[in-house]
Amino acid sequence: KFVAKKRGKEELGPTMKRSSLNQKEENEELKVVSLNCWGLKFVAKKRGKEELGPTMKRSSLNQKEENEELKVVSLNCWGLKFVAKKREIRMKAITQHLIQFYSQYDIVALQEIWVELDYLNMKELISIYFPHSRFFHSAALGGGLAIFSKHLIVESNFHPYSLNNSPLHILEGDWIVGKGAASVVINHPVLNRIEIFNTHFCAGFGEMSDFMQSHRIAQAWEISKLIKIAAERGHHVIAMGDFNSTPESAATDVLNRYAQLKDCWAEINGSFLPFEAVESDEIAIKELGITCNSPANTWSHGKRFDERSTRWRGKRLDYVFYRNANQTESSKPLHCTSVQVCFTELVPGHTFSFSDHYGVSATFSINCKDFDKKNKNNPIVPLTSNFCLEMAEYLKKYKLYAKKVSRGQLIRFFVMDVFAICLVVGSVFQPKGWLNWIFPLVTIPTVWYAVTMFYTGFIYGRWEESALQNIIEEMEIVASVSESRKKTDSNLTLTSKERSNSTSTISEEKYENRRQHLSKESESIAPSICQIL
Repeated sequence: KFVAKKRGKEELGPTMKRSSLNQKEENEELKVVSLNCWGLKFVAKKRGKEELGPTMKRSSLNQKEENEELKVVSLNCWGLKFVAKKREIRMKAITQHLIQFYSQYDIVALQEIWVELDYLNMKELISIYFPHSRFFHSAALGGGLAIFSKHLIVESNFHPYSLNNSPLHILEGDWIVGKGAASVVINHPVLNRIEIFNTHFCAGFGEMSDFMQSHRIAQAWEISKLIKIAAERGHHVIAMGDFNSTPESAATDVLNRYAQLKDCWAEINGSFLPFEAVESDEIAIKELGITCNSPANTWSHGKRFDERSTRWRGKRLDYVFYRNANQTESSKPLHCTSVQVCFTELVPGHTFSFSDHYGVSATFSINCKDFDKKNKNNPIVPLTSNFCLEMAEYLKKYKLYAKKVSRGQLIRFFVMDVFAICLVVGSVFQPKGWLNWIFPLVTIPTVWYAVTMFYTGFIYGRWEESALQNIIEEMEIVASVSESRKKTDSNLTLTSKERSNSTSTISEEKYENRRQHLSKESESIAPSICQIL
């Protein structure tokens, strides 16, 4: 007392105040619990801690009920620093919403977590419900992907996509952040190993362009290869995220055919769009699964969109896909039993939405009997050689377009170089000295533009062409294998038919020979019988 500085309670205020959000949440509820513990020493049985085991186990009924289902949720959080509006408030609200409504879920997959501090704050608050998590780093600003899990993560991986939009499309930012496919392998108590994929396809390029979907097709092909490998390793696969592709797009078709993924929404609700325009935002969300460009979302309201978004009041761009492991005797199948669009409410206490996208949540049943007979909305479409060749031809056309663009950028590079040289020479020989300051002012942006055109025209241009060529050749190999397999199957079918026909012919010949032999024997025996009689 009188010596220790700032010791007084009065200088800190009457009480240490907590954050207004937590204070408000606590004031809305009062929770109490009472229990007679039966702890009389030497009399109460099984009283010691060591007799209960190293961990306090839940009731067998709840444990069994939890293990029969697997629940996941995915959300694009729109968290780009300095660009996303109300980012800090929305991130805190998303965290509280996850705690309040999704704490019993198994997996949370988030996209556009560009600020690592947002991830760390979120992790600190929800680690009691999701003790295992992974944040994925990539390129200049990170991949923006995070996965939270209730179960132990035993493996993790990040695969950057070889094509990620153009470096010139700065506002779209796909190339700068280095988007890719993030994955973790979790240890599930019933299904053993499950591989969870979280991804965010490039947002640039329109849906209606004949060429500009090529980067998303390439990304779909790359993640499909990873999913096929995971299934062949005996892992069940769940793939979530913002795929920036409509259900009928070529990229989604690649996921369905090549990766053999099932779309949870299509499996439960179907993926057919009505011919007539949708009049209600609520119907579009609940029946069509709209997750983006919805007029009901405050960040999309009032903006001008394409005809598709206007007709069906938004687009379905966010998905939960799944695929069972390559079947073995011990593996249990995974089936989707429910799916819904989530995070459609406004942030509590505010007048704006959680994000510019809605989320998607899905519930899977483990070892559900006769499920395939009940639900046939989303059958797996087999991969054919024609489909692979069609995709390869599509990418070839885009490759020609990309070459043309690169050539034009290199021409601009040479023109700007010549112009910059003329400016330097002109600044030396021009007669009026007071004009000298203009030449460097014009030369600097000219050189900058020339360097940019060289980078995008030569370095990035060759990079894009090489990546496209690799994927084209992979598609052609898969098409060749599929065609040869088809021929082999048809030959085997034909051979079995011929073998059956030849077997029946041989049987008829044997029968005829046997009949003739017996008739001859009967003719030779007949005189002997007559003599005996």
